[in-house]
Order: sequence, then structure tokens, then C-alpha cells
Amino acid sequence: YCTSAQQHKNVLFFAIDDLRPELGAYGHDFIKSPHIDDLASKSILFERAYCQVAVCSPSRTSLLTGRRADSNHVWRIAGDEYWRTVPDATNATTIPQYFKENGYLTIGMGKIFHPGAPN
Repeated sequence: YCTSAQQHKNVLFFAIDDLRPELGAYGHDFIKSPHIDDLASKSILFERAYCQVAVCSPSRTSLLTGRRADSNHVWRIAGDEYWRTVPDATNATTIPQYFKENGYLTIGMGKIFHPGAPN
């Protein structure tokens, strides 16, 4: 654990839809991925990771809140719906929130929680 006098370790979280582990880092040579392979060689590489839900947005909600879909009741995200509007998920703390509340600079881009909120 880091104290206030220590520098936080860097955390880089990639969330990529529909990417099977067919990269060099996983022992495959069909896809050329030298930069990801280099990063993986210096990092923690998850080799047994499974999704909680077959639908992408509820699966990401589960992953980033640590709550299974059957406990947070986020089954689909469509149209104007947003996961924070689902009563059982409203007060969930996400991994990015946890890091931010503990002194990390957090930056997100892409569709992690689309449609999302400005914060």
C-alpha cells in the first residue's frame, strides 16, 4: 500500500470489446501486437478472465463495480437508459471512482460507461 509520501503505482486498464486473446502476449503469432506484447511482459497479464454477462454494457458494469448482474439488475443498456439510473446500481463505487478517491489521476475515454455522465 502507498502512503501519502510514496508515489502511486501506475494502473493502465484496457477494455476492448470482442478481442480474443490471440496476441503475442498469449503465445499466438497470427496478430502482430509488439507494443501490447511488450507492455504485457512488464505487467500483470490475466489469462483466465471471463465475462459476467453476454451483453457488453452490463458486462462492463459488472466488471467495473464488482457486482454481478443479478445483484445490480443491470441487464441491458439501450436508448436513454444509463446504468446509474438502475436502483440497485445507483450507489455502486466503480474502479475508476475508487482510484480517484484514493489520490490517483483517472482518465477515461471510449465507451466504458456509454452513454455516460460528464463526471
